[in-house]
Amino acid sequence: MEQEEIFPGNTIKGAKKAINASEGRYAQFVAAYLENGLNATAAAIAAGYSEKTAASQGARLLKDPGIARAIAKGAAKLVEDLDNSAARTLKEVTRMAQSDVRRLFNEDGSRKRLDELDDNTAAAVASFELGENGELLKVKFYDKNAATDKLMRYHSLYKDKSDLTVGGEFTLVVDL
Repeated sequence: MEQEEIFPGNTIKGAKKAINASEGRYAQFVAAYLENGLNATAAAIAAGYSEKTAASQGARLLKDPGIARAIAKGAAKLVEDLDNSAARTLKEVTRMAQSDVRRLFNEDGSRKRLDELDDNTAAAVASFELGENGELLKVKFYDKNAATDKLMRYHSLYKDKSDLTVGGEFTLVVDL
């Protein structure tokens, strides 16, 4: 990643940040922030700031436009590397919601070996138990109802709250 992309600037302060970005506290802060679950205080400490001032330094660093851009680029790279996109998440939830126990069996009724399961069925399996000879004894799927509920919410197939729009005057009486 080019330094100009991370810390662009035509001021002396911006230039100093660009020069020191690759080995300096700024780059260390960005890397630590992304690695520690987005904790600015812990990232500031990891970048060499004192524990006494880490909270304020972390907050200050997060407001810096160059650091914010570097964090955004780093986070996008992490998402890309992990394939943790919304589409991937939706695909995984769909696999769980559409799981079918029949896919565990061959046409003759015998159980399939784990290596014979299709990708969708394998992704829907939460756990399994093998016998002494390696035969498949027990299979537990992820919660199909929970997965279906998530998909229904995603597609707005039902709402948790009722929306009521009424024009004009009205009186609402509730007996408790």
